[in-house]
Amino acid sequence: MSNKSKIFIVALCLIVLFSVLYINVQKEPKYPVQTDHIHLNEGVNLNEGRKMTQAICMSCHFNPQTNRLSGVKHGNPSKFGDIYSANITKDSVFGIGTWTDEELVYFLRTGIRRDGSYVFDMPKYSLLSDNDIYSVIAFLRSDDELVQPIHSNIGETKYSFLTKVLVKYFFKPAKWIAHVPDIDKRDTITWGKYISTVKYSCANCHSGNNIFYNNLRPEKSWRYFKGGDPHYDENNNEIITPSLRPVERYSRAEFIDMVKYGFRKDTIVLRRPMIPFSMLDDDEVNAIYVYLQSLDKDENY
Repeated sequence: MSNKSKIFIVALCLIVLFSVLYINVQKEPKYPVQTDHIHLNEGVNLNEGRKMTQAICMSCHFNPQTNRLSGVKHGNPSKFGDIYSANITKDSVFGIGTWTDEELVYFLRTGIRRDGSYVFDMPKYSLLSDNDIYSVIAFLRSDDELVQPIHSNIGETKYSFLTKVLVKYFFKPAKWIAHVPDIDKRDTITWGKYISTVKYSCANCHSGNNIFYNNLRPEKSWRYFKGGDPHYDENNNEIITPSLRPVERYSRAEFIDMVKYGFRKDTIVLRRPMIPFSMLDDDEVNAIYVYLQSLDKDENY
């Protein structure tokens, strides 16, 4: 090996080593928090807020030991580090008890906490309507058992080197949208799209990769409703989400039973991360079914 080649290899190794050290000692990026122009509605629906919290928050934040939304360790592979969901009870130290409503709205739509740090692995509800997002916040402020204060922190998230690189250079907050009107429920396809892509985040899991999910234009997401997103159970076993195109392989009644009660037509019980969405009514599940019917079929089926 020539001297020039040796110098090149040594220089390359030094660059890699410096880059690794630099990223490891760097703090997470911080982003501005813009809450000046948020005006909360008074007409919130507490029952709707409970439904949405049970459907979209419990699967990640519910701790069976406390029976509250006090956070748990995620079953992600070790290559991402040790990742814990947050305590979102009303505790003023470890929970969200001192967060303002405006800070919660901004966080839910962008993923930016009130200290400017960014949560990359949580769905961003950029297009959740004002009334729906305010209803969720009203429930988080309620006297419900799920959100009563738990004065503890389940664990501290520690990102791996890979995750630090992704968060620093690739994962960015969602675009801030200050106002999102209600969806007209009389248009079943549009309502079904809203329920399945925004309100209950079905597409987030049933598309190709939820980390790169397109919050503003869900239909542009890779493998939209064609499945393939990897999830992990409590034993760190990989679970690949299935395609929902074509949905016609289920009858309308079978689809409603599967979504609401967790039973497939072949009698197999659905397992986590899929949970029974028993809180949805038949009209909501039917709207999802009608919307999925309107999509082109997955060529693999």
